[in-house]
Amino acid sequence: MNECLTLGSAPLDEECAQVGTTGYNVRASMECSLYKAQLLRTFVPPMGAKIMVKQYRHDVGNYYEVCVVYNDQDEKAEDFAFELESNCPSEWDSISKEYLATNAV
Repeated sequence: MNECLTLGSAPLDEECAQVGTTGYNVRASMECSLYKAQLLRTFVPPMGAKIMVKQYRHDVGNYYEVCVVYNDQDEKAEDFAFELESNCPSEWDSISKEYLATNAV
């Protein structure tokens, strides 16, 4: 069965778009895409695991999170998911910082 661990919408120590603020959907979508790409530059998911952006409902609108979806019957995929969750970066990498600097929303 597939399980999902949320990893946040940006690295832990970085500011990110806040649900309900003007321009949230555009900014959050961009941040989540960047965060997913950054994670994929560092971590290679095995078969049975996938890093993706998911949209969730909230009282003030939808919000976005980067998640690792994995098959909980696959030990390698499950180990990867928990390893990823435990080792998420705390800051944007240089590629993400450069993109954010030139594409401010």
